[in-house]
Amino acid sequence: MSFKSVFVLFLISIISFHTHSKLLISPTRVVFEENERTEEIVLINTSTQELTYRLEWVDKFALPNGGYQDVESTGQAFEHSAADMIRFSPRQVRLKPGERQLIKLLARRSSSNSKAEYRSHLKFMVIPPEATVEEAPTEGISMQLNLFMNYTVPVMLRTSENNAEIKITGASLRKRPDSEKVVLDVDVERKGDMSFLANFEVYQKGAGPEPIGRLNAVNFFSEINKNSRGITLTGYDQNISGDLVIRAVGAGEYMSVTPQEFVLRQ
Repeated sequence: MSFKSVFVLFLISIISFHTHSKLLISPTRVVFEENERTEEIVLINTSTQELTYRLEWVDKFALPNGGYQDVESTGQAFEHSAADMIRFSPRQVRLKPGERQLIKLLARRSSSNSKAEYRSHLKFMVIPPEATVEEAPTEGISMQLNLFMNYTVPVMLRTSENNAEIKITGASLRKRPDSEKVVLDVDVERKGDMSFLANFEVYQKGAGPEPIGRLNAVNFFSEINKNSRGITLTGYDQNISGDLVIRAVGAGEYMSVTPQEFVLRQ
């Protein structure tokens, strides 16, 4: 069997697994407010095959431009970890296609908690059925694939009243290097001891009432005060000199916060 044939089989296996190993998690962000002790996550197997899911805690550093870096890979301590403060069950489930499982979380606070907010990520590791490709012994080639897909959900535990807020402090336009699309980089300052969740909409004056860019469910975590997020503008018209209006609207527990606007003069 040629190397090319092995590689083709490998690609087919990966494509098949990505197509069928689907997982629905709700909610995708969990918050224990000051006096809350229990929360729940619904896990649904939306694939066409029976799958096993293994759950465990991981800690991640938030990055100023979005995304995360695993704490374990840095060798640094993460003072905001909530892993020792929240229990969850079950730790492993096996679900048939369409079947669901309720994951229960229980918070345990203590008087020694010195920070206003702690955070860890609950990782859902999908363990697929063993996929094996073998050829006749005379060809001397066999291959076994053990593929894993991971999903993570941030879980936050707060020990005091929420006091977080954000403010848009600046914005600038740039072109993506891989295409002609325009990106609006928005600078955001977070204040307070907690994380903040917001949705962003961008409007161009003179281009109609619909937003030309959106960015939903943006987390601004408690350990970072100055952040930047890029919003791809799908309807930006360079021939219009109209100003760009950036609107930040609180999401989740921040839905009642007054929206704010920032204008980028064109």
